[in-house]
Amino acid sequence: MNKVKVTLGARACRISTKIFHNDEDARFLKFLKHDYEKELPEKSRKLILGKKEKLFLIYTCEVFRLSISKQHDYYERKLNELLKEMPDYVVKFVDAKQDIRSPLTLFNYERDYREFFNWLIAEGIVHCESFRDIKPEHLENIPLEKAVIIF
Repeated sequence: MNKVKVTLGARACRISTKIFHNDEDARFLKFLKHDYEKELPEKSRKLILGKKEKLFLIYTCEVFRLSISKQHDYYERKLNELLKEMPDYVVKFVDAKQDIRSPLTLFNYERDYREFFNWLIAEGIVHCESFRDIKPEHLENIPLEKAVIIF
């Protein structure tokens, strides 16, 4: 198996599309690295002399922290959209886990529930019009040999 070599720049580009939800953060970092110093008064430029890399690292960490916050908000919105389709017992489960699980983790739980409920309906194991109509009693009566097929 030959591993395809990827340049550091290409990897950074691919990662940046996952970290940044828009170009503002990337433009800001580019500005910090290349243009910020030029806009400072002479006295301020002398103060940061030799500290440029350290300042860039600090700003990069802050931008990264903010992008994590954006990602958190993004998955929280997506999770709330999915929860509208789910039965009450799934909503209660997610509510109980919100303090100890990230929105991304809970979003993935919800996707698994959605896939499972789709399978139940498609296979005719439950006869419901929507996920919200699937009752816990429906799940209690699924034979084990059928349940293991989906997993």
